[in-house]
Parts: sequence; structure tokens; C-alpha cells
Amino acid sequence: MNEIILDDAPSLSHAITRGLVAPVDGAAIVCLPELPSDVRSVLNRGLFSSGKPVAIARHETPVGSIALIALPRSTSEVYADRQELRRLIGLALEEAARVGARVVSLTGLIPSATGLGADVQPDPSRRLPSITTGHATTVSAVVLMLANGLEQAQLDLSQETLACVGVGSIGAAALWLALRVLPRPAKVVLCDLFFAKPRLEAFARSVAEEFGVEVDVAIAPAHGVPEQVYDARVIVGATNVANVLDARRLRAGTVLIDDSAPHCFDITVARARAQAQGDILVSEGGLVRSPTPLRHRLFLPQRARAVVEQLVNASLRHQIFAPDQIMGCVLSSALSAAQDPLPRTVGPVDPQHALIHYRALRALDFGAPAPQCETDPYAAVT
Repeated sequence: MNEIILDDAPSLSHAITRGLVAPVDGAAIVCLPELPSDVRSVLNRGLFSSGKPVAIARHETPVGSIALIALPRSTSEVYADRQELRRLIGLALEEAARVGARVVSLTGLIPSATGLGADVQPDPSRRLPSITTGHATTVSAVVLMLANGLEQAQLDLSQETLACVGVGSIGAAALWLALRVLPRPAKVVLCDLFFAKPRLEAFARSVAEEFGVEVDVAIAPAHGVPEQVYDARVIVGATNVANVLDARRLRAGTVLIDDSAPHCFDITVARARAQAQGDILVSEGGLVRSPTPLRHRLFLPQRARAVVEQLVNASLRHQIFAPDQIMGCVLSSALSAAQDPLPRTVGPVDPQHALIHYRALRALDFGAPAPQCETDPYAAVT
């Protein structure tokens, strides 16, 4: 498996409690991807026979070691039973404690299903790790990728309109950070649903006052985005509504950095546009490039090994087990467990904390990886 080492222990916690490997610094709780029923059945029998979360992998990064703790739930099941999700996260924190983690990050849709981490804070009387959503690091990763995309597309942000689709915790903090560290755009467009209009208008006023930029508020219809978004050539997505952007309608030369879950555009449509015309740059926003190679070790029971190997090679290697890049929310656990810890995030992202994380990543020589969407490094401006 190239840069991924397969260990003979049935789990990382088993290996650590027996002294086979050292404890980790941080941990990240993840859900399973959507899998065929036969593959899921093998995993349920071979990996999750107890019904509990399992520490299946260890990432070695320049800022510390991170355990990957998998929940026996897929991404689509996150919202189905939130009480059960909270119970599983409690068990995952116990697993994190067994492997030595001091900080645990919540990844994917888990933060939005747990009140941005507020609903799963550990009992202070128990010796369990602290929690972070990792969103301050995620926001930093979005802005790093935005800067990289602008450079590749040769766009001068000061001459462009910057549109934000989804202005919740991540979208608002990403905009604030971009305005703080990148050239000021000619105009900003804030796009969200009608129920968010009062909050959106208040945020628009604060942005205009603090940064001296023109800010328009664009209320989105139920399925889609208003024309003001398509008028912009720089777009940041941070919404939980899928496929609201039509890649066929993007202006030539558009840079779209997306941290939406699921994506705010149809990847198939964007791929077809990029291949046919080569005039857009579309990328994930939440990944960072490591300054040194990453090392990954998988700890699996024998009866689950073959199917997990296939799963990693088929869909997880490019992002979760890549040799040179890592999700910002995963890395965040190690950053907040370091000797000089970065602030943890619970609840909405504090913009000042996002700035601290951004500066720390830059100082540590983390950067933006190549533009990509899931396992597809396809999109580029020509």
C-alpha cells in the first residue's frame, strides 16, 4: 500500500496498550463513506462487531501524531439519530483516551449534528480529551486554497467580486479571514437562505464597516442561487445545501473554492465544463499540504483487512491517506494538543482564532495542495 503501513494489531488502541507503538497526541472522529451493502456488512462483522467506534489508523504529521477513530455510521446516517450519535461520540472519546489523545476533532458533518460540538462536551469529572470542531484550521485551509486558486487563475482579487454561498460559522469566518489576509475585493456578495436574512444583513454591515468594502446581500431561492453569485468570478462555498450552483453558468475564469458538505455544485457537471472548456478552477477548500511527507499506519483485524485495503485504495487514499496532504479539521487536533496549543473551536469560529491558526500554518510551512474535488484533481483554468 505504498506509504501506508499495515500493522498486525487489531486496532490502534490494542497496539498502544500493549506498548507496541507510542501514544498519539490528537485524534479525529470520522464517519464511514457511503458503501455498498456487502462491504458495509463485512465491516460491521469484522471491524465493528462490538458496535463501538474503533481507532483504525495513525497519522504522523510535522506537528504530532493523530489517531483516526471510525464510527460505525456512514455520513448519511449522521442526522438520523442524534441521541445515538452522541452516545457513539462518547465512546469514541473513551477510545481516544485509550490511545493517549489530548484533543479530539470532529470531522465532516459531525459538528453540524452536535451543535458545533457543544452537545458532546465531555464530563469534566472524567479524564477524557478535549473537543474541537477543527473549524479554525478548516477556515485557514479554505483561505490558503483561495489564495492558491487566485494565483493559478491569475486573478487580482482587488478587481473582482467575492461571493460567499452559505454564511454560517465557516463561511463568515472564511470571509473575515480572507478580507484580513488577502487583497480586498472590489465587492462582496453574501448569499444565504431567507431565514438568515437578519443575521446576514447585520454581518454585511459589520464587514462593510470593518473593511471598507461594498457588501450586497443576496437571498437564495429554495433551490439555487441568485444571479449576483454568477456575476462574481471568485466564489467560496460553505453551505449544507447540495448542488445549488450550476457550474455551466459560471463565468469564464471563475475560481470556486468549496467547503460545503455535500458539495454546493455537481462534480460531474463541473468536470464536463472543465474538460470541454478548461476555463474554471474548482476545488475542495478544507485540505492543507504538508511541508514534509506524512506517514500512515493502519491497524485492522484480519477479517476486515482486505475490504479496508480495497476501500482505502479506491476512495480514501487521495485525501485521508495521502502522502503530502491532510484535512484541516483532522490536523487541528494535533495543533491544539501541541506544547504551545492553538485555540480549540466549539461553537461558531472565533475570527481571531482563525487568524491564529492561519498564521501558525504559514509559519509551519503548511500550504495549499493542488486544486481537487474528492478524488478528482481535474479542474483548472487555462
